[in-house]
Amino acid sequence: MLLEEEFKADNVKVVDPFITSMLIFVDDEDMYASLEKNQYLEKFGFVLFPVNGEEDHEGKGSHWYLLVLDVKNRRLYQVDSAGGKGNYENTKVLKERCETLYKRMENKEFK
Repeated sequence: MLLEEEFKADNVKVVDPFITSMLIFVDDEDMYASLEKNQYLEKFGFVLFPVNGEEDHEGKGSHWYLLVLDVKNRRLYQVDSAGGKGNYENTKVLKERCETLYKRMENKEFK
């Protein structure tokens, strides 16, 4: 259970849905560099990813759900009003991208 004082607006980053889609469908160095520049994992306690449950980048899906990354505890939570009826392949991909970001962050020296 999250304590109210831990879940403050300045501790939460809502990622633009376009960026979330790029994370899911593009796996390249520029994308990771852009995310590192924004310091999502260094500045925020929680990162919210709105996800379209689409099958591919052509936007055929209409169901949205939310992935909540608890940065400190390295946990990814899925909030879905449809009760788990969406396409969760995107969730798996986003989880892999977050793991890559953590690995890259661990290899970086912070000042």
